[in-house]
Amino acid sequence: MPKKYKSEALAALHESMSGLHDIGIIPAKTMRNFDESCLTAVKAMPPEKIIEVRTKSGVSQAVFAKYTLGSPNCPHCNPSQSNLML
Repeated sequence: MPKKYKSEALAALHESMSGLHDIGIIPAKTMRNFDESCLTAVKAMPPEKIIEVRTKSGVSQAVFAKYTLGSPNCPHCNPSQSNLML
């Protein structure tokens, strides 16, 4: 999933700082501050929508979890493990 920046200027700044972090010049705490300042907030998604997206994408629960950095055992990603009424 590509990163979404608040502006083009903040994207350039973040990419520069990310490079400095990769080579050890900027500590992780400072990089987290840049993430908060430069990246747009991630919106919460209800379990029903997660199931819908995974089902429409046609991928297994394990593949979906890998792409979304989630857990393959997440009950929200698998209707058979969820108490949701679908």
